[in-house]
Amino acid sequence: PDANRSACQICPADTSVSIDAESCSACMLGEKSRAGSTSCELDYVLLSVCLTCFVTQFGAVYMLLRRFRRFQRIADISKVGDEVVVTMLRPHGIRSRIGDATRVQIAGTGHFLLDRIQTFQARALDQHRLLLVVP
Repeated sequence: PDANRSACQICPADTSVSIDAESCSACMLGEKSRAGSTSCELDYVLLSVCLTCFVTQFGAVYMLLRRFRRFQRIADISKVGDEVVVTMLRPHGIRSRIGDATRVQIAGTGHFLLDRIQTFQARALDQHRLLLVVP
């Protein structure tokens, strides 16, 4: 109703009025209404956009964390000439281009030189083997 209670006032979009209320009230976050509506309803477009953003953000963070923190079990460490080769039980997933090295950490081997130096530069020889660049 209007101020004189003689006629009804049409509420603008995104507002609603209940039967016993005297004025229009804004819809809550995530709800919408058309002009003249008496109730607010769920905004499915906003809900789907928020859900898509959440899934995308979660996926990006998950992939980033998975990429930076991967533990691999070592099957064998061998010395071939002056080079140290580490063989993994599963594919390590490290891709090296010619001349590029990746930082890796080795721990718990029981070898005093490998456990003392915590970060090594390594190049992938194949899916299971890494060549350590020993300083």
